[in-house]
Amino acid sequence: MERQLFEKNLDLLTRNHPELARRIQNSHPGDTLKIVPSRAGSPTLLLQAMDGSERYYHSSFDPVREAVKFIESHDIGRFENFIVYGFGLGYHLVELVKRAGPGSRILVFEKDPSILHGALKNLDLAPVFLHPGFRLILEPSKSEIESILEDDRTDFSLESFLTLTLKSVVETDRSYYVDLEQKIHQVFRQTKIDFRTRSARSRIFHRNIADNWDHILQSAGVSCMGNAFKGVPGIIVAAGPSLDKNIGLLKHARDRAVLITVGTALRPVLNSGVIPDFAVAIDPDEITPKLFNRVQYPEDLWLVFDPCVPEAVVAKFDQRTLAVDSNVYLSQWISRYNGPKGTPGLQFSVAHTAFFFARFLGCDPVILVGQDLAFNHYRLHCTDTHYNQEHQDRMDRGLTLQDLDHQKYRRFAETLTPTMDIFGLPSFTTASMDTYNAVFSDAVRKKTRIFNATEGGSPIPGVPTLTLREAIHLYCDSPVKNKNREIRQRVTPPNVGDALFPALTGQLNKFEELRSRLEQAGRWLDPGDEDNETAQFRFVDELDAIYRSLMEDRETVQLLQDFAFSDFLHWYQATRKIARITGTAPEKELYRIKFERDRRFFGELLSAVVTLENTFQDFRDRVVSHKV
Repeated sequence: MERQLFEKNLDLLTRNHPELARRIQNSHPGDTLKIVPSRAGSPTLLLQAMDGSERYYHSSFDPVREAVKFIESHDIGRFENFIVYGFGLGYHLVELVKRAGPGSRILVFEKDPSILHGALKNLDLAPVFLHPGFRLILEPSKSEIESILEDDRTDFSLESFLTLTLKSVVETDRSYYVDLEQKIHQVFRQTKIDFRTRSARSRIFHRNIADNWDHILQSAGVSCMGNAFKGVPGIIVAAGPSLDKNIGLLKHARDRAVLITVGTALRPVLNSGVIPDFAVAIDPDEITPKLFNRVQYPEDLWLVFDPCVPEAVVAKFDQRTLAVDSNVYLSQWISRYNGPKGTPGLQFSVAHTAFFFARFLGCDPVILVGQDLAFNHYRLHCTDTHYNQEHQDRMDRGLTLQDLDHQKYRRFAETLTPTMDIFGLPSFTTASMDTYNAVFSDAVRKKTRIFNATEGGSPIPGVPTLTLREAIHLYCDSPVKNKNREIRQRVTPPNVGDALFPALTGQLNKFEELRSRLEQAGRWLDPGDEDNETAQFRFVDELDAIYRSLMEDRETVQLLQDFAFSDFLHWYQATRKIARITGTAPEKELYRIKFERDRRFFGELLSAVVTLENTFQDFRDRVVSHKV
């Protein structure tokens, strides 16, 4: 009987997760794990520790009743998505899928594959394995979590989820599961921040990339700089308030390290008499040109830029520019057909881009300066930044600089999180800055030597803290000769790729055809003498046909989605709600709900198609002018 149940469960698991099934099949419980009958007769799981102590993973009296009470203690009906820590024998999962809808996502994390072997032998897990949203992640490492969650991060970030913890399993390796949960929440926080950014700025990204078209074609990529300064210390200068303490020391490091500043820190660094080697700009906002407000920049200063930044910034550097491949799909599309520029690493913030660029250059160690990641007396930025100058310009209204700092601080009130600074004193950070901190902390595991010479703000877990004076003395002890000559020798302006013009023509034709189909479907929104309900049904059917054909053209979908990100996000959420009631709601009701979804989305989709059609027409014309 036990063997038959094991083979049945294994066969069901193999259908959707063959590799996972093989791992479970080849793992066997050790001598410490025992399957024993409970008093109610159902099997339970017993751990016999090396010291002779015993622990039950499920109730020794009635594990089925225990699972029912556990699931009933949570408001399952309020949630569509679930994260479960600990599989055990699966009693709680059987009860969960009874109450979770068919459209739910259920992610189960389990460290010990031998427990699964016992579960497959002793419990009918068909309801769990056949649930369309069930997914088992076995023995994951923290470094794998981001890729593991790739297909689920949208749903879990857009909608709330419920965490269920099988404490008896988790307590066997508490630190492992705590670290795992922290990493999972970090991924979802990053995704939420990314979604908010893209929702608010997607059209700005598009506009700036279009404006930067000539710069993209003419600029070399950062890929030409791989290991250009291998073994040379790199100093990343951000604009946190602590930079006021040690900005004067950068003069002593200028010729003994590669100096990289974020845009906000560029003005105070230049005004201190120091010329950095690189400035980094990735932000699309209108304020970015104000950070680069000089008429002219030194010839030894190079700009590393994301094509999403305002064109006015790139133009100031007289072709002393190195482009990166942006996270925005329009930029990636250009790189696919005109050659990649290179991506040094995660572009989560400008400071992260600068850090990963230093690592890409081969810099060792990498020293962080001005990376406070917390408030300092209500301040986020050092003196002499654009933000500080803005406050000084407003002081004539009867407000002190401290008053203005406090006003800005209060705008973050809802996201403030208490923390301790590097001196052990209470401070405050935000959810975003806390996530930025975690990205730096994760980088330590990549075998990069990092030191935090910020001299203020939040400590970065795993990153040693020291003063900038100590860092310069210990690690910046030799002159670095001919840095700018090394850069210029590596930089070769690219040619326009042969594949770009036909790719632009092909994509332009797709947009023209899609626009025509949408305009045809749009006639049902004003049907004239046609029955209104019939017209609505025809509109929905034609839009459904357009959606299906679009799903077969990933490039076009990605271009449209990145342009009208917020509109696609709303459409996706509406579609998920429709999927949950399909099969239970009457057909007419489904059509009515689909019509409302499509009516709201139609105008934005058509507008996006027309805008991209015009953009690609302009791109193609300018490629012709470049080739002439």
